[in-house]
Amino acid sequence: MLAYHIVHTIRFQLKASEIDLSWASLRRHLCTQQHVTVELKRAEPRQQIIYDALGMNERTGKTETTVI
Repeated sequence: MLAYHIVHTIRFQLKASEIDLSWASLRRHLCTQQHVTVELKRAEPRQQIIYDALGMNERTGKTETTVI
């Protein structure tokens, strides 16, 4: 029931902007949009030893945003 109300609200708001698409059409139009969030914790000492031995930078403490 909750999902039905959410879909109805979305379609109602879109119709107010003269976008009258079915739910299936909306999903097709938006299927290529993806949002991925990855959070990496600071490396533990045992992990840092491995990164150092491999000459890798584990990028701790940095946030990077890439929009494709």
